[in-house]
Amino acid sequence: EQAAGGGKPHPVMVSDDGEGLVALADALGARRRRSARAKLAIWAAAQVADEASGERGAYAGEASAEDWAAVSTPSADCPGTARCRFGSSCRPAASRAEAAGADIVVTNHSMLAVQAATAAPVVLDSPNLGDFDAIVVDEAHALADKVRQAAATVLSGSWVIGAVRSFERAAEGRRGAKTAADDGARLAKGLDERLVAAIAAGSKGSSRGRPGDPGPVVVPVPVEADPLDGFGETIVAWAARAKRLLPDAKSATDHAGAMAIFRATSRLTGLVDAARASAEGRKGVARWLEGPDDRADTSRFSGATLRTAGVETSGLLRANVWQARSVTVMSATLPAAAGSDLGIDARRVVYPSPFDAAYASSLLYVPRADAGAGSLASQRYGGRPRFDTAAHASWAEPIVVSLVGANRGSALVLSATASAGRRYAEALRSALVGAAEVHSQWDGRSLRQAVAAWRDDPSSVLVGTRSLMTGVDAPGATCSLVIVDRVPRAAGNPIDDARVDALVERLEIDRWAADRLVYVADAALLLEQAAGRLIRSTTDRGMVAVLDPRLLRVGPYSYQAPTRAALLDALGRFPRRTADLDVALAYLAGGLESSQAAATG
Repeated sequence: EQAAGGGKPHPVMVSDDGEGLVALADALGARRRRSARAKLAIWAAAQVADEASGERGAYAGEASAEDWAAVSTPSADCPGTARCRFGSSCRPAASRAEAAGADIVVTNHSMLAVQAATAAPVVLDSPNLGDFDAIVVDEAHALADKVRQAAATVLSGSWVIGAVRSFERAAEGRRGAKTAADDGARLAKGLDERLVAAIAAGSKGSSRGRPGDPGPVVVPVPVEADPLDGFGETIVAWAARAKRLLPDAKSATDHAGAMAIFRATSRLTGLVDAARASAEGRKGVARWLEGPDDRADTSRFSGATLRTAGVETSGLLRANVWQARSVTVMSATLPAAAGSDLGIDARRVVYPSPFDAAYASSLLYVPRADAGAGSLASQRYGGRPRFDTAAHASWAEPIVVSLVGANRGSALVLSATASAGRRYAEALRSALVGAAEVHSQWDGRSLRQAVAAWRDDPSSVLVGTRSLMTGVDAPGATCSLVIVDRVPRAAGNPIDDARVDALVERLEIDRWAADRLVYVADAALLLEQAAGRLIRSTTDRGMVAVLDPRLLRVGPYSYQAPTRAALLDALGRFPRRTADLDVALAYLAGGLESSQAAATG
């Protein structure tokens, strides 16, 4: 029924070897086969029948989160192989069993992050996997953020109603279930109204998303405040009552019924955790109200949300992951201060890079303020013009078009905002008609498909935002020009503000210094990652252009010296630099070795 996208349900007997899934896939009509969910169901059935991996990354088609939910079970809802009808064909269980006999286990950051945030023995200290003597973490610069994400909670009216609906399905027909579900629906509406009122009361000091991409209102919650005004205990009490009304999963007559009970139990437990975390302020935990959401169905819920996220990751990693083991963390862009976030006090070693020659033959271009179109000044403070981020995209657009045109395509354009990225993509399509294809992350395809299309066409251009600044790999002719429109500093937000507060208290430094250790350091790391998209092999050459004159020592908008030094250090692998647009264009138009770049500060 789910695979077909609705309609009258057709009972299907599913055996442990997946024959029922194959039968279901074969039963889908030609019209339904064309739908995204039907195609995914057919693929999932084939994965079971062929004993393939079933990994999400192996699926080449389009699939939403709802589509995946129709053919998979999240780990939080998993009843265990012994109690699951599909236990004998469960791919994750088979992988864990294989890993149990291994000497070396390869996993991802998310598994370690969940263990750090929850103390659950997901990998380390797992009774199935045995003891580990050493841990090696690659791309370790990204681990702390994964831990923060794993420790985050969300509470909203729609989140509560989701738990209520899960409870309804699992407890259908049981005495008292209908009354409890009705009470839960009223609870969800009451929570939404309280969150909207709290946002309205605190919105005077609110902030929005990045300039050019206004997001929902964000209202930080002080440590001593309870934004729910005691309503969290009402939510906890209702969830406890609902749990008592759920039947025992062992009493379920079929697999679907048992799964519904496991799912409802998981949702109710998560609701309790979120309500308690949201109501109780603690040092090292950021809390904020967010919304309302203009896209929400306001006839039901406003989209107002209360979120929490832990910011102190070092203690979690030390207590729940590292313990008394040998730990090695590595990354080509590991910040010097990474140890404080990762809970590691160890000697930092910098090894020689095989890519030094490639960087030495490449060029870094940072334009002067007069290189673009129009003015970048918004207003003056004491005679000094202020850099206007809202005016930046129109200023940078002709530079982007000129550079990509001189390079004859083969470029990756990375923008600070979605609105700027769309602008660049449109301008490039107009300028490169018949010369090069322009792909973007707003073309209606998945990001993976857009990247694959760009990578397969060496003359094409790919335009995107922060999501393309890491992880994109296109060695060779496809990417000989990387343009970063401006320094990717995050807008003020409750998580990073809480990190700043923690550093001020722990290191006894002023907020300006703490800000550089958080916002500027994160921007430098992302800038270094973005510039690294250019050199993916020892034979790669080209140009990185950062269209942000604030990086120049001389000019009307220069960053303060410590900030500028930190950001330029992220680009320190490029010994050849220029601030002259004509030199940059000549370098691109005349080949990689034909132009000598002038050094800039």
